[in-house]
Amino acid sequence: MITSNGYRYYSIYQADVFNVILVLKELDMPLKDIKKFLDNRSPKRLLHLLEKEEKALTAKINRLKKMKKLVVDKINVTKEAMEVNTMDIIIEYKEEDEFIVVTESKPLTNDKNIYDSIQLHYKYLEGHNIISSTSEGWMRRAENVLNGENVKYDYLYTKVDESKFANHKIQKGTYLVAYHDEGYPSIEKTYNRLVKYAKDNDLVLKGFFYEDILLDELSVKGYEKYLIKLSVLIHD
Repeated sequence: MITSNGYRYYSIYQADVFNVILVLKELDMPLKDIKKFLDNRSPKRLLHLLEKEEKALTAKINRLKKMKKLVVDKINVTKEAMEVNTMDIIIEYKEEDEFIVVTESKPLTNDKNIYDSIQLHYKYLEGHNIISSTSEGWMRRAENVLNGENVKYDYLYTKVDESKFANHKIQKGTYLVAYHDEGYPSIEKTYNRLVKYAKDNDLVLKGFFYEDILLDELSVKGYEKYLIKLSVLIHD
């Protein structure tokens, strides 16, 4: 029954306005903007508002998907790191090419060169709007490692999911792999282990050595405690 004083109509109106405010608040619209919209509402203004919010939500969903992938990948990498035996040298087969972005590295003869190389890499990623779930890695030509050129690094790299961002790739194939858990200052020990193992087993190494950081500052304190995965392609 509708009362003569119109309270029922007013209650419905209040509920509808309250619902509109809740929807707009869910879209992260500030209260002052909500009031401005309500004071000047129209179908045309609503359409403009919703189209604008649709674009913002799409961008937010894409950003959240990337963040979820970062979290999932970090979980998987950390689990891998916790299960490895750093004394082992293993054979690993990559079934597919991996897409990477590479930037050139200066010789790692001093801290400034290291810093400059990393900043150049970050600048490239930022300039191309590339967000990766992995830490940057380092690449050294196998021939340089075999020749004992310890400070000659060639590239920094970051793994990406889409080929359109990549300017290089880690090719599929059989890799010789070892893990180093004493950080960068003593990483040559593990390089030497890999080279010796290859020599003792008549394996021919080609392409690049890849350094993947499995445990970084998110899980350990100090780069001397990083866990690094070293891998290099074995010639067929």
